[in-house]
Amino acid sequence: MQAEGAAEAIAAAIQSDLATKADLMAVKSEMTGSIAEAKADILKWMFGTIGFQTIVILGAVFALAHASHP
Repeated sequence: MQAEGAAEAIAAAIQSDLATKADLMAVKSEMTGSIAEAKADILKWMFGTIGFQTIVILGAVFALAHASHP
């Protein structure tokens, strides 16, 4: 009798720690959203950096062109 009670208690404790398919899908959904946000942030920073570098390079080219013509 005690062994059955102990076995049931252990089984209940183990099962409460197991993830269900719904739990896994919820985590997957959260991770997918986080990854999408990170990708959007990375793209925003990349295009901003490329745009800034382009402006700096064009400014340097115009400055050199202006300095070379008296």
